[in-house]
Amino acid sequence: MQHFLLELLHTNPFLSHLDFSRRQFTHIDPPSLQLLTRFTELRRIDLSENLIRHLPEDLQLLTNIVEFDLNGNPLEDLEAAVDSLAQMPSLRRLRINLHEEE
Repeated sequence: MQHFLLELLHTNPFLSHLDFSRRQFTHIDPPSLQLLTRFTELRRIDLSENLIRHLPEDLQLLTNIVEFDLNGNPLEDLEAAVDSLAQMPSLRRLRINLHEEE
């Protein structure tokens, strides 16, 4: 993810919507989270249909994000995910589905 974000920062630092759906990302690493904060106009992030199992604890750094799509990710620790998402100060729309273990 970091490579894609660095490239976007150089080509379009003022984008408002980031679509990283279906990229096979497995996590949001700390350097990528820091890079996301540098997009000052970013309001929507689509990370749907990836392989993300855990969310970082410091999502509150994404102060301008109002819409976050995590649909189709196999999140493992729902309580930790909710705690992390609850820290996002501007979040108004969340798309997420919960997978049941068989």
